[in-house]
Amino acid sequence: MLPAHRRADALDHVSRRLTQSREELARLITAEGGTPIRSSRIEVDRAAATFRLASEEARRWPAELQRLDTDTAGEGRIALNRRVSRGPVLGITPFNFPLDLVAHEVAPALAVGAPIVLNPAPSTPLSALFLGDLLAETDLPDGSWSVLTVPNDRMDALVADPRLPVVPFTGSGPVGCRAQKDPWMLRRMDREPIAVVHLGAPRARARRRDLHLSRLGRERAPAMVPA
Repeated sequence: MLPAHRRADALDHVSRRLTQSREELARLITAEGGTPIRSSRIEVDRAAATFRLASEEARRWPAELQRLDTDTAGEGRIALNRRVSRGPVLGITPFNFPLDLVAHEVAPALAVGAPIVLNPAPSTPLSALFLGDLLAETDLPDGSWSVLTVPNDRMDALVADPRLPVVPFTGSGPVGCRAQKDPWMLRRMDREPIAVVHLGAPRARARRRDLHLSRLGRERAPAMVPA
């Protein structure tokens, strides 16, 4: 595993470069996703903070000492319990926060030394590619991170790859339905992956005035303007 100080320095570099590129990146977020420029600037600030906090976490000692002298056979001995990453990560991110949600997957993975393959939303990949350029400025070794712009209909092969045991993703309603029906979402090959799932939908909704609150759990208001 890459030494902690190198991981921390790389993450801190990205945090500083995000701050330096704030206006350029904010305008890119607005251009590709239609986010108001004020919100885009806040998103850049949050992403910079995420990488800064990840840098701090990378320097912490993720281990615990456990006494073993509670039994005569353990006299004079202690145990060191340390957490390690499960393996490479496949990060699948949505359109609505094309930098901030990318940062929430990339920064923690790199902080713990887990390589990550990032698949940004096909409609908003530019912010992730910009972040990739910043990562390329660091001394992280080859293979630590990759940004792949893969269409949704070609993701099955990536998700089914046993070399990527951790799959955090955010998706739409149809993604959630598929997770229930299609085993590749939650079970691949002959083992269980770790899937971290968040669901949303790219559309506005309104509650009807005549809809009683007790029925909200059974009936959804119609979509106003599909995205």
